[in-house]
Amino acid sequence: MHRVRLGREKGRKGDRERGGIWKTAFLKICLTFLPFSLSPFLPVYASEFISPDEIVPGMRGYGLTTFRGTAPESFVVEAVGVLKNSFPKQDLVIVHMDDPKLVESNIVAGMSGSPIYFEGRLLGALAYGPLFPKKAIGYVTPIQNMLSELDRPAEPDPPRRRLSMRAPAGDHGPGPYRETRAGMVPVESPLSVSGFSGARLKLIEDWFAPFGLVPVASGAASGDPTAGPTRFVPGASIGVQLMTGDKSMTAVGTVTHVDGKGRVLAFGHPFLNIGQTAMPAATVRIHMHMPSVARSYVLASPIRSLGSMVQDRQPAILIDPNRMSPMVPVSVSVENAVTGRREEYRYRVIRESVLTPMLTFFGLAESIDVAEGQALRDRVYDIQSRISLAGRADPIDLSDVTPSAYKTLFDLMSLLENNIEEAVPVGFDFNVKISNASKIAWIIGARAADRRFGPSDRVPVTVRLRTQDSREFERTVGFTLPADVRGQSAFLEIRGGFGFSQPEARPESLEQIVNLLTRRPRGTDLLVRLLQGTPSVAESGVVLSDLPVFYRKILQGGVQGVSQPIVQLPYESFSGEHLLLGSQRVQIELMPEGRPR
Repeated sequence: MHRVRLGREKGRKGDRERGGIWKTAFLKICLTFLPFSLSPFLPVYASEFISPDEIVPGMRGYGLTTFRGTAPESFVVEAVGVLKNSFPKQDLVIVHMDDPKLVESNIVAGMSGSPIYFEGRLLGALAYGPLFPKKAIGYVTPIQNMLSELDRPAEPDPPRRRLSMRAPAGDHGPGPYRETRAGMVPVESPLSVSGFSGARLKLIEDWFAPFGLVPVASGAASGDPTAGPTRFVPGASIGVQLMTGDKSMTAVGTVTHVDGKGRVLAFGHPFLNIGQTAMPAATVRIHMHMPSVARSYVLASPIRSLGSMVQDRQPAILIDPNRMSPMVPVSVSVENAVTGRREEYRYRVIRESVLTPMLTFFGLAESIDVAEGQALRDRVYDIQSRISLAGRADPIDLSDVTPSAYKTLFDLMSLLENNIEEAVPVGFDFNVKISNASKIAWIIGARAADRRFGPSDRVPVTVRLRTQDSREFERTVGFTLPADVRGQSAFLEIRGGFGFSQPEARPESLEQIVNLLTRRPRGTDLLVRLLQGTPSVAESGVVLSDLPVFYRKILQGGVQGVSQPIVQLPYESFSGEHLLLGSQRVQIELMPEGRPR
């Protein structure tokens, strides 16, 4: 009986031991896979972080990113090693992502900022990758470096910051993508673009290439301000909006961490690296991960604006959900006299000295292309621009007739990129009328009514012109010689206003810049210019031309210590209806005592 009872007790003990083993194994399995099943919810409550010093090669963890829609999903990662002080006071952790979800696409443009977790604690943001990876290898920016941006005090009156697209290699100016770090580059951000043609996308791609932004044809926001998520969560996609409305551009990355105040850390690397800033942020919907041999990317669209990017720094960008960034409204009206079509466009662009004129121009040029029709033929653009600046009572009205809309870009850059006075735009209005080649005329000949003239004489000039459709006609204009004209002969140049330039005093105020832009000749103006001038000097941004004779002689002699002279050639302007191309010269004889009466 005792033996039977003892056997039964041993049997029960063995069953209990085997049951305990299975329970332990089951618990380990649950603990192993529980983070992946609850991963979309864990980071919301996670309050602990893991440092690179605690990472051991071979450790298994997980990351969060959005593969489709707006809900984050997990992917498996394995620690490979730690690069100590890879950036100044910043380590990088190497991870291998051997998840089936990433086998086909590898690291995808738009994953930058994806939070990486080990032991259920946040390590940091997936931020960098190899140049030409064969495996999904990434580099993680530690969360400790990113958290430091939460404590950065905001500048009460931040200095003006500019993006430089022309800095040489090795320059330490803005822009994190000028050079690679031994084959390591930031994970690119797709620039979701809508309202633009393929040709314009290529131009946008070339312009944004130094900043690691990949323009992708996508869709704009739905227009429903109540659609989509109402807050950011780790692993969800996030957008920085450069343009909204009929023309849209949104740079896409991933949320890394949300603090107790709702502030968001994302990207894990700089966006444009311009420090304190103000750009609208938005929630984003992912349509799919687009695998590609060249570069895989997320196909995404913005949903709703939510807060602003307030810091753009080396370890992260910082989003404040309670801040709203003012944008500049742009209206474009294009009337095509050839096709009879009229288009109206409305969009908004961010405020930044370099990006504002470029983004405004992209939208303007695309609007013109849509209405232009037969783009391969010559066109004439009559562009009326109204530029409203903060603190200026009256808007700046500019008018020009040109064969290219690029002249408008140069005008905007002259105003907004000036180093003299702050020019804060509050609105742009463009009215464009497009005509065909019949509005273009070439200057094919010119002659003076006589060949001998003296000081202060009026020189009549007859100009022969030919339109693009081979119709010829003549115009008679004139030029009054200066009283101090010198020499035995002189040349008069006859040309159009398009492309006209002459030396000017360096402006010292915004008002002087405006005066330079508003008094320039239009493309339809016929100019008669004397190719002979007297030296002048610049003082306080103004050219002083009526100088005493003795001072002119000093300037001509090149006396040391005297301001460098400016020689402006005198001209007279006559308005017309045709865009004038080409030029002619007329030689006249000069008589010191004047022409006989």
